Order: sequence, then C-alpha cells, then structure tokens
Amino acid sequence: MRDVIFANEHFYHIYNRGVDKRDIFMDDADRWRFIKSLCIFNDSIRWSERSITFEKSKLARPEKPFVKIHAFCLMTNHFHLLIEQVIDGGVAKFMHRLGIGYTTYFNKRYERTGSLLGGTFKAKIVNDDGYLSHLSRYIHLNPINNIIPINELSEYRWSSYNDYIGRRSFPFIETKFIMDGYKNTNDYIKFIKSGEPAINDQISHLYYDESQD
Repeated sequence: MRDVIFANEHFYHIYNRGVDKRDIFMDDADRWRFIKSLCIFNDSIRWSERSITFEKSKLARPEKPFVKIHAFCLMTNHFHLLIEQVIDGGVAKFMHRLGIGYTTYFNKRYERTGSLLGGTFKAKIVNDDGYLSHLSRYIHLNPINNIIPINELSEYRWSSYNDYIGRRSFPFIETKFIMDGYKNTNDYIKFIKSGEPAINDQISHLYYDESQD
C-alpha cells in the first residue's frame, strides 16, 4: 500500500522507470509521444485515447486538468515529474491514464506485450516549499549525467528547463510558482548551474530512490 496520501494543492515528485530497467524511450518519436501524453491525459475532458488523434493534437493547456505539471525530464529508461494535485484523486487518475496510454502505444509500435513501467509509479510529497526549487534543479540537471555538459543544458529538448529560462516549449508547464522566487530567468540559470553534485545528492536522498535508475 502506498504511504503517500495525495491532497489538493500539494506538490509531489513522481518518477518511474522501465521494468527491469529497460529503455522506455527508443527514439525522439517516443519522447514526443510521452510529452503529448503529459498534456492530453491531463485533461479530464479529452483523456480517452480512443477519441484522440495524437498527431493532430496541440500541446495546449488542458481545459480541466487533474494536476499542474511544474517540471519534468525524460531520460532513456525513466522519467521525473514535479506535479501539484488540483482535483480530488487527480494524481492517481492522471498517472493511470498516462501509464496505460503510453504503454499501449509503445507495445503496439514495438510489437510487444506486457508491462513497460516498473510497477506502480513512485511518489514523494514535497513538504517544504523551500525544496521545490531545489527539486526542480535536481530534475532539470538529470541530463548532465553522461548525456550533456551543464553549459549545454538548454540543448536538451526533453525537459521543462527551457520553459524556465524564457524559451517556452511546452505551454502546459506551470513555471510561475517556482519562478516567483527569482528576479529573472538569468537568476534561475545561475541557480541551476550552482548545482554542485553534493547538493544534488542531498535532494536525491530526500526525494528519489536511486535504485530507480
């Protein structure tokens, strides 16, 4: 039984990986599909994949969201989300639709069956508002682990980082709550680049089970 109780106006670090640590994103088409899924399956009005043509869908803000998505990052075999529940049961409903929808797509494309993700998604409540920014930094810094140097972080397309530095990529990302704590985008960039490994390790131990990588 999950030990986290989801409540409205509370923030959560959500993460999951491929079953047996397998890759869940094989190419950019898969990554785009997942990002579209973040947008579409978060809309309680148009969540059913049966009524959606993903290729024609736009990354618009949902009309009636289950959650607010404040940050995300896609890695090869796992993903991170920083979300805020906005309606009763919102986190569970959103993650259920996201998991089933993306797994259905992935299995059909690669002619496979069975589970894709490693069981029930993992969730950590963010009790201290002061850690929200640090957690956003942890999420946005994920690609620098053997993928891209920190000075080229904005070149990594598969996270919400660019939305925080004035290069809006995904209109469904809610940046205001965190960015209100900074003078401007340059201030946030400095904060991100000051993320020494020791600091990120502290966030990791608080909010993230490293065995999920």
